[in-house]
Amino acid sequence: MRIVLDWGFPVSALSWVKELQSCGVKLVWFDGDVARARDVFEQRGGIDLADFDRQIAAIQKVGFPASLDCVVVPALSPSGVFLDQEQIETIIFE
Repeated sequence: MRIVLDWGFPVSALSWVKELQSCGVKLVWFDGDVARARDVFEQRGGIDLADFDRQIAAIQKVGFPASLDCVVVPALSPSGVFLDQEQIETIIFE
């Protein structure tokens, strides 16, 4: 059985993430162009972009995802194109 936990965890929750990994959870990081991701968040509406900017700054400061033991999926290109589901599954389960 596969279970997915979709969690854009804050940097301060790294100990929880490491605990999940120690229990066998496979960490997948959906990466992408930050400027495009910001545009997408803005288009959705209802999201404080200052919170987005703070989270991105914290992520970059600690070196995520390179400092994590995880699969990195380049989900959003600089041109704003998202990978399709089959491409994502191939990267995750290869």
